[in-house]
Amino acid sequence: MSFGLLYSGGRPPAFGWQAGKEQRIFSFTSPSGCVPGMALLENSDPFSQLPNSVNTNPGNEFTNVGWLGGNAYTGNYGGAVQCETAATLPEPIISAIPACEKNAAKLGGISRQIQILSTLLNRLSVSTQRTNLQQQLDALRSALKCS
Repeated sequence: MSFGLLYSGGRPPAFGWQAGKEQRIFSFTSPSGCVPGMALLENSDPFSQLPNSVNTNPGNEFTNVGWLGGNAYTGNYGGAVQCETAATLPEPIISAIPACEKNAAKLGGISRQIQILSTLLNRLSVSTQRTNLQQQLDALRSALKCS
């Protein structure tokens, strides 16, 4: 993924930068709820080294046009997402899934949702939550199998 700041009116907002003072400039949310283990790519990650298995140019950069320098990215801190409880399941989505999806963009979204839900399923211990999530996964997988 690549993120960039866009603003209307042609003028950037005043962030009020102060030397040595930490300031949050962005955050992320997921429509699937809390996804344990989600993290920003570390520049030291083997996938971040070129060439990689999918011929992309991964990495981190933080540049501000108003600064007289280049990349100000110094590294990640914190760590992977830790979910408070396993009860942060997405709402049931079975009714919204078509029997056979043919739209390429929607197919990509379904595939990503399958990956996220599969990861979450492997971390759940409550059987009712596992059953609910497994039903959602089955419905998503069937949408990918058009005959």
